[in-house]
Amino acid sequence: MRERSEPAATENRQADCSLFFACFPDRETAERIHRLALAMCAELGLARKPKAAERLHVTLHHLGNHKGLPAGIVSAATAAADDVIFPAFDIQFDRLSSFPGSRHNRPIILRGGDLAQLRELQERLGESLTVHGLDPFRDRDYTPHLTLLYNNRRVPDASAPLVAWRVTEFVLMQSLRGQGRYVELGRWPLGPP
Repeated sequence: MRERSEPAATENRQADCSLFFACFPDRETAERIHRLALAMCAELGLARKPKAAERLHVTLHHLGNHKGLPAGIVSAATAAADDVIFPAFDIQFDRLSSFPGSRHNRPIILRGGDLAQLRELQERLGESLTVHGLDPFRDRDYTPHLTLLYNNRRVPDASAPLVAWRVTEFVLMQSLRGQGRYVELGRWPLGPP
């Protein structure tokens, strides 16, 4: 592993959590996306607020929901990520859409055009997770997207202002469910393009 954060205080390990690998935009891009989401909510009359800028990300693999921090899964996921070598790349999102979900919890997302390198990184990480004994849910179709918020209604597919950034790393995160915050468990830089 190229960089690793220590898990947060003991109470975080006792909370219900989920684990996932993701790519996060840089701070400036995340803040721009957040402003875009706020404007979109006002324009479309959406009642719920968008996710905080620091929580905006593109999920690569979800590693399940857990009671407490599962040390064995974190260890295997860390070893799997250590084995992934991949170059940095650019991604772009330019479409607004909704994903199916429960009537009161529909994700409103940004989608993009050519996200082949993001898909390839997701696939390579999934292969490594499998080698290290984890089930990265590879039986599900992977649709690269960035969730802006959850809402009680669908929005029509539409073009959106272009959002782009260079992906230079991926991270392993613990989401503390019900607390609205993440704890970083590891960070892996991508190589030169």
